[in-house]
Amino acid sequence: MTRVEDNLGGIGAVKVRSVHNSVMELRNICNHPYLSQLHVEEIEGHLPRHYLPSIVRLCGKLEMLDRLLPKLKATGHRVLLFSTMTRLLDVMEDYLVWKKYQYLRLDGHTSGHERGALIDRFNDPDSPAFIFLLSIRAGGVGVNLQAADTVDLQAQARAHRIGQKKEVLVLRLETVSAH
Repeated sequence: MTRVEDNLGGIGAVKVRSVHNSVMELRNICNHPYLSQLHVEEIEGHLPRHYLPSIVRLCGKLEMLDRLLPKLKATGHRVLLFSTMTRLLDVMEDYLVWKKYQYLRLDGHTSGHERGALIDRFNDPDSPAFIFLLSIRAGGVGVNLQAADTVDLQAQARAHRIGQKKEVLVLRLETVSAH
């Protein structure tokens, strides 16, 4: 019995941690390469010049959003973006500031008082906020964002609430195998 316990705490545990770290690294890269432990500065020099900044160009999902959001804004949509990673919300904030889109953000660090105020501000029909960023830690009970009519799949339940007056457009950003 001792020998099994030693193996679990020794080399086997290192391999498990290494696999876990690799999986998390891949998850980060899939969400946005800026979340990776790789240094973007080192990669930048190898990229050919392009009209899009690297924050958009390095992430297919963000490049797609960059094409969709101006159309949604022009047609009066209100967007709700949900993320399990607050670091991804940080990247999205950088992007939204660059694009000059007005937004609100609710995450696990938001106080209870601020939480209600942010939800009320977004749900106000005269709100200038075009996008609401929401993290999984903050997206639980009591989040009713019926002003949002365009959501990603994870945020769907937050917009389909009592008081929703518009049809909700659900966006699914998926990757197709390139084989």
